[in-house]
Amino acid sequence: MPLFKIQVDSAEVSLECSQSFSAGIRSAVFSAIIKSTPQSTKIHYRILTHNDRLYLYRNNRLTHRNRQSNRIIYALEWQIVNDLVIKNPTALKFHAAALAWHNSGLIFCGAPSSGKTSLSILLMQNGWQFLSDEFAFLNPNQRLIPFPRNLIIKPHLQGNIPIPADSLIFRVDDDHGAKQEAYYLSPKLFGTVSPKKLIIPTSFIFLENHERGGFRFEPLAHYAAFRLLMQHLFNPQLLKRERLDPLLNLLNAIPVYSLKIASPLNLPPAEQQTLVKQLIQIINHD
Repeated sequence: MPLFKIQVDSAEVSLECSQSFSAGIRSAVFSAIIKSTPQSTKIHYRILTHNDRLYLYRNNRLTHRNRQSNRIIYALEWQIVNDLVIKNPTALKFHAAALAWHNSGLIFCGAPSSGKTSLSILLMQNGWQFLSDEFAFLNPNQRLIPFPRNLIIKPHLQGNIPIPADSLIFRVDDDHGAKQEAYYLSPKLFGTVSPKKLIIPTSFIFLENHERGGFRFEPLAHYAAFRLLMQHLFNPQLLKRERLDPLLNLLNAIPVYSLKIASPLNLPPAEQQTLVKQLIQIINHD
């Protein structure tokens, strides 16, 4: 059976499945970084078929069974995300998108439906490199670790984005716990993905919904930015003195902003270009 590996920094998982199932895996599970491999890793998944039912195993332990392939792939994707998050134990993990312009990055912190995915797509369409749109990993040296999970395209984005005809449909939770149909699309459909090298962050930008349309930047005081940053941090237990002081030093050394925006992909083209130019200016500290 085909054997694949997915790696984020030092964390890695492998998985094997039938040849007929491999296309679905490649298109919906970390499509930008999944690679064929000659050997399995310590965390290893298998998908087996028996009597028209699919079985998902993690290290020989059955975790899911179902007749529908999309449900097995959905379970596999979430388990791999969880493994890669846990197996990067020294990284501060923020609920944020991260993108790079040349060798510098911006971290866009925001709640669900605040525009992280649509902003990621817009920037990739304008030559930026994708690092992540769900988790931003900051290592102990204050560098961004690429975590290029597939983009989750929920209904409010589907009218703005061409969906490949063979894309699998998944049932995911919306912001209120109800189910909605979504697609997992490779970020490479919209632009380039940053290679494995670590990226220097040059600003934190906090996304807010802007009901009036358009967008607006507002500089933030650093004490306000730190308070907001803690709201988006998944593992505050790492913020002991040896991690807190470097993070505070980083935050005090770079500009921080609030970006009020409704939907980046719905902006008129001229406003989209103005937004992209202003973000480049932030990176360049102009």
